[in-house]
Amino acid sequence: MRNIVVLFLAFSFIACSHSQTTSVRIQKGDTLSELALKHKISRKKLAKLNPNIKNPNLIIAGKNLNLRKK
Repeated sequence: MRNIVVLFLAFSFIACSHSQTTSVRIQKGDTLSELALKHKISRKKLAKLNPNIKNPNLIIAGKNLNLRKK
């Protein structure tokens, strides 16, 4: 029973920390599609949340990418 409680708390922490994320720093080799898939958001919505991206096929490493509205 104790193991179940520990597992539940661990998964709850992971879920809460993921839902708190509002942006991510773009790494070399990242693509908008891959980041959208990784963060469970559509590519179209991700592009809409980041109007500073003029060409969704070209994102720049080191820049921040909004994942949800703040």
